Amino acid sequence: MNAVERLWRALAARDWETARSELHPNATIEWPTRGERFDSCDAFIEVHRAIPGPWDLDVGRIITEGRDIASEVVVTTPDDTWYVASFFRLGDGRIQHATEYWVRREV
Repeated sequence: MNAVERLWRALAARDWETARSELHPNATIEWPTRGERFDSCDAFIEVHRAIPGPWDLDVGRIITEGRDIASEVVVTTPDDTWYVASFFRLGDGRIQHATEYWVRREV
């Protein structure tokens, strides 16, 4: 299991410390569809903490090629379903950079 798989499992379990541990200290995560950029592990974790509960996270697939990893995930809340395509770059075995595209479909 790689850092991306561990990150998604930790986020699904709301295990914030484990999720944070999968992020490189200098990680940057971009959400171009929302115009957001997270320049710290804490900022990225906090945005996930703020997702109204209950929510469910389903990892569809993960594709790995060297230090690059892509994932397809569906996040479901009582009001919305989000489809997430993510592209990660690892550094020192942890997530150093990610670009995530979140697309919402109202339920």
